[in-house]
Amino acid sequence: MNRARRLLGSVGLALATIAATLLLLEIGVRIALGLDPNTFESLDSHRPEAARRQFRLIDLIRPSADDLVAYELRPGLRGRFRRQEIEINSLGMRGPERTLEKPEEGVFRIAALGDSHLFGWGVSYEHTFLALLEARLAERFPSRSFEALNLGVPGYNTVMEVQAFSRRVDLIDPDLLLIEYTGNDAELPNFLYHRHVLSLKESYLAGLVRRRLALLKGESLPQMGLLWVTREESREWFPEGRIPERFRPLYGWDNMIAAYRRLADLAKERGIPVVMLLDRDYFEERLEGRTDDLLSRPERDLVDLCGDLGFQVVETQDRLTDYLRKRGLTSEALWINERDSHPNPIHHRIIADVLFERLAASDILPPDETALTPESRWEQ
Repeated sequence: MNRARRLLGSVGLALATIAATLLLLEIGVRIALGLDPNTFESLDSHRPEAARRQFRLIDLIRPSADDLVAYELRPGLRGRFRRQEIEINSLGMRGPERTLEKPEEGVFRIAALGDSHLFGWGVSYEHTFLALLEARLAERFPSRSFEALNLGVPGYNTVMEVQAFSRRVDLIDPDLLLIEYTGNDAELPNFLYHRHVLSLKESYLAGLVRRRLALLKGESLPQMGLLWVTREESREWFPEGRIPERFRPLYGWDNMIAAYRRLADLAKERGIPVVMLLDRDYFEERLEGRTDDLLSRPERDLVDLCGDLGFQVVETQDRLTDYLRKRGLTSEALWINERDSHPNPIHHRIIADVLFERLAASDILPPDETALTPESRWEQ
């Protein structure tokens, strides 16, 4: 009997120790989240260190007075970000210095709206598809001047992109508008959500363990400050209760569709043609031989809407899949690295090729009798 009691006592002590340890770890994860500087609230007081050369995302951005924009790139910043040289010009755009007004007559100006893909997350500026497109157009049409303004901001969704663009559309005065669609364009940027670190409705420790196991398996996960989420749980990770009231107009499919309609009105009033770039990552399904439409029904409805609005829709899926298939590669060959599925330089180059071919074959660009054909380039 005494032996059984001692055994039960030992088991009880062990369980109590495990429970106490898990509780302390849970508290530790919540404290880490609460102290994480990658939050929107910390932007007001944050100033990037002058001597810092390896910037974090929080160093690149500052709050906006407009809640429909929320935040913007910090002008005049130079350093390194994601192991690449980064330059934010005085207008708050990635890339070389520009002027809001067109610098001279005859310049064909492209304004591009997007998020981290357009911005060029993890790649040098000259390897971004927008910079490559500008160079390709200048080569093909040597008597014309082209200027591509990169208005991409990491984390932006469609509502934010359109609102930021609408505030200076008449100053920029573009001849062509490019908007890129990505799969999270109806959602909030990660750090705009509330973090309910005192809530007892979920275990942050359990979620952290699930995500770390997924990372060990080599899955690509979007980062949420200190945390990561799997694609399966992303919808549950940020439930409705975590959306700040001030940012609700930014969130949801209906608000995104309304932003596309607003962009169409802005463009139509000014006679600006619009290209919608659809760069989705269904490569594995294509490589497996699936030929059906892999877009979700809402995404296909969005593409149809853009067609009805008069946008030219450019899809890159087939070209990217062909690149992988011919070389026997998987989709990771188009990623920054095995944990980051942002487009790498190869992916950016293929996007630029597709855009260039569509623009060169369209009536969007003004005719240029001095345009170099592939044959004339060889003759040179």
